[in-house]
Amino acid sequence: MGYISTLKCIECGNEYAIDENISECLHCGNILQFVFNYEELQNKISKKELDKRIFPLGVWKYQEFLPINFYPDPISLGEGGTFLHESLNLAKELGIDLYLKDETRNPTGSFLDRGTTVIMTKLQRLGIENVRCVSIGNFGVSVAAYAAKAGIHCEILLPRDGIDIGKLHQMIIYGADFVPETREISEIEKRAEKLTDEFFYLKPTNPYFLEGIKTIAFEIIEQLNWYTPDRVIVPMGKGSLLSMIWKGFKEFYKLGLINSLPKMTGIQSEGCSPIVNAFKRGKKHATSIKTVKTIIADLSFVNPSDGFRAIQAIQESGGVAEAASDKEILEAESLLAKSEGIFAEPAAATTIAGLKRLIDDGHIDKNEKIICVITGLGLKSPEAVKDMLSKIEKAERLIREPEGRMIVKRIGDTKLRILEILSEETSYGYEIWKELEHRFGKTIKVPTVYQHLSELAKLSLVKESDLEKANGSERKYYMLTEKGKKVLEMLKKLF
Repeated sequence: MGYISTLKCIECGNEYAIDENISECLHCGNILQFVFNYEELQNKISKKELDKRIFPLGVWKYQEFLPINFYPDPISLGEGGTFLHESLNLAKELGIDLYLKDETRNPTGSFLDRGTTVIMTKLQRLGIENVRCVSIGNFGVSVAAYAAKAGIHCEILLPRDGIDIGKLHQMIIYGADFVPETREISEIEKRAEKLTDEFFYLKPTNPYFLEGIKTIAFEIIEQLNWYTPDRVIVPMGKGSLLSMIWKGFKEFYKLGLINSLPKMTGIQSEGCSPIVNAFKRGKKHATSIKTVKTIIADLSFVNPSDGFRAIQAIQESGGVAEAASDKEILEAESLLAKSEGIFAEPAAATTIAGLKRLIDDGHIDKNEKIICVITGLGLKSPEAVKDMLSKIEKAERLIREPEGRMIVKRIGDTKLRILEILSEETSYGYEIWKELEHRFGKTIKVPTVYQHLSELAKLSLVKESDLEKANGSERKYYMLTEKGKKVLEMLKKLF
C-alpha cells in the first residue's frame, strides 16, 4: 500500500483515503480507482528488477502495482502468466502480424481470476466470512473458486434469463450457494446493494478487483521483450477490461519502462453494443439500450458501468470501437480453434471477429503488430458451441428463442433424474434404468445408466454402497453423497 497516494473517482474526481472500505464514489456513484505515487515506484521498479523475478510469477509478480501487499501469502490459484501466442497460421490467413494473449489458461478459464485473487486476499485479511455477488457467468465462477480457496462462504444471485449452464456447473462444483432471481440483472444488483446483512457484496467494479486486471498489459510488454504492440484488441462488456489494460500500459509508460502506447480497440456484439454506439457518435458516456439481441451473454450489459473509461481509453490511444454480428463471432470461434488450437468461448472470440471486420473496412494497417486478448475458455459455454456446430446460420433464430430456464431443464436432465431417484433410496443400475423409463420416460440403454453413475461418482455426487448378492450374482448399489444432496437441492431451485 506504500505506493498508493489516493483513491479517486473516475468521473467527478472526488478523492478518498486508501483505507476507506468503499467500492464506489459516495458523491456520484461512479467507479473508484487507485492512484499510485509513480516517483516512489520509479525508485523501486526497473526492467532488470522485473526480469530477474522468478517468484512470484503471474499477477503477484507485479505486487508494487497492486493495492495490497503480497505478504503474508495471498489467496492465489496460480493466475496470470498466461501464454502469448505468435499466431502464425491465423496471421498468414489475415495477412497481418498477430499475437494472441491466451487468458483461457487462468485457473477458472477466464481473465477475471486476475482481479479475484486481489480482492479475495483483501477480504480474507479483513476477516470477511461471507461474500455475495450477482453473475450469470465467469465472474461468479471466479468468485466461487477463490472464495473456496479463502475459506469464505459464497452466495451468488443468479438471474434466470441468460444463465450459462457450463458456468453454472462450475459455480456448483466450487461449493457456492446460489439464489435464483426473476428480475433483470440490473435490478438484482440494485437490490443486492441495499441488503444489509453479514455478506460483503462484491461487484466487478470493486477497485481492488480492477487493479489485478491491468497486469495483462504488464505481461504483454515483457513477453514482447519490452516492446509495445501497435494495437491491442479487447472484448467489451462493462468496459473495465479495456480500461484497466490501458491503465497498465500507461503506468509502465509513466515509469519509462516503455517508450510508446498502443491503440486500444474494443469489440462488442451488434446485438448489445452501447459502448460502440456511443464512441461512433462522439459521446463520452455509453447510453443504455432497451433490448438485447445476442446470444453472447457475457458481453450483454445494457448499461455498462465502465463505458466512460473504455471510451476515454479508446479516444486517448487513437483506437477504434467496432461491433460484430453473432454469426461472425461464432465463425471466429471456429476459425481460432481450427487455425491456432485455442478453444475460446464466443465472448472471447469477438476480438477475432472484430479484427476481421476492421481489416475488411480498412481500419487496420497490415504492418501493425496486433494483440488480440482471448478472455475465456470455450468449454465454459457448451450451449454456444452446440449452436455453432449444428449450423452457424441458425444463430439469428436462436437469438429469439427463450433461454435460461428451458436450457437448464434440457442440459444434464438424465443425471438430474438419477439424483432424484437416489435421493429417495439406495438403488442399483438396472433398477434405476427401469425407474428412468417408468417415471420420466427416459428410454436409454442400461450401460448408459452406468456411464452416468460413473460420471456422477467422479463429481463426488454419488458413491458406491455395499454389494448385494441376488440370484447368484452381485449388485453394485449407489447412494447420494452429502454433496450430491446439496447439489440436487440447489438444482431444484431452478425449476
